[in-house]
Amino acid sequence: MWEVKLPPQPERKGPTEISVQFVNTVGLPAFATTTVVLVENDPVKTAPGVIRGRVMYGAYPSPNLGVTLYDDKNADKGKVMTNEKGMFEFKDLPAGRYRVVTARRTDGRLGAFPRKPLEFITLPPGGTQEVTVELFLEPGP
Repeated sequence: MWEVKLPPQPERKGPTEISVQFVNTVGLPAFATTTVVLVENDPVKTAPGVIRGRVMYGAYPSPNLGVTLYDDKNADKGKVMTNEKGMFEFKDLPAGRYRVVTARRTDGRLGAFPRKPLEFITLPPGGTQEVTVELFLEPGP
């Protein structure tokens, strides 16, 4: 996804044709033209989003478990605890790519870790993404 901010042009509002040129690594150009609607500001762009989900350990929810949210630059964007049903929620997030990270150490020798590799979640402006993190038992060091 590409984004561009055009300088304000009060005389140009509404449908407008935009052309772009892409050049690949060997110097071959390609052109594309599309019609966009120009507006003064983008209220949807600033609308906050939500990432919510549940942490499951097999068929059972994982209550009182810390969940951390990271952006695509690996910056910590918040920490929450799961509720008694294993649910968590991060509110008021800007659009972007995020990862949800959690793990549970059950004792000194066993730990519960995510079943699948942690993937990025793409949150659109003002959107809501639902996530399920499935934990499984793995021997510790």
